[in-house]
Amino acid sequence: MAVVRCDLAATAVRIRLALTGVALAVTGCGGSWLALRLVPGAAEAVREAAGGPGMSSMSSAPPGSGGIFGDTPAGMLVASPHSEATLSIVGNTGVAILVITACLAAMDALPRLRRLAGPVIAVGSMSLTAQ
Repeated sequence: MAVVRCDLAATAVRIRLALTGVALAVTGCGGSWLALRLVPGAAEAVREAAGGPGMSSMSSAPPGSGGIFGDTPAGMLVASPHSEATLSIVGNTGVAILVITACLAAMDALPRLRRLAGPVIAVGSMSLTAQ
């Protein structure tokens, strides 16, 4: 909602949004990567909670369990999908802001794309204005 309140037509605002998105994505994902390597025992605790030596077989958590890795301190360091950890939310917010700025740049660079996306733009503008 804060992005919608900005003047998205201004180039300076778009540049700041892109830089903010990059900073948030790097902070979320890079912070998780760094924390799992610097906090003693965190990586092992996450592997045990995931149920194996690798983390590629993770599935979403059962309802009410507090995320994939539970409410453990090590689980709060993981920026994986649906982990509901702070670093995951920060990283995902950064990626979302980057997607918005990329879509805005694509609309400016490709006039035909704007014409094709007209109905989507109208629906999106209406719902964002109503909130």
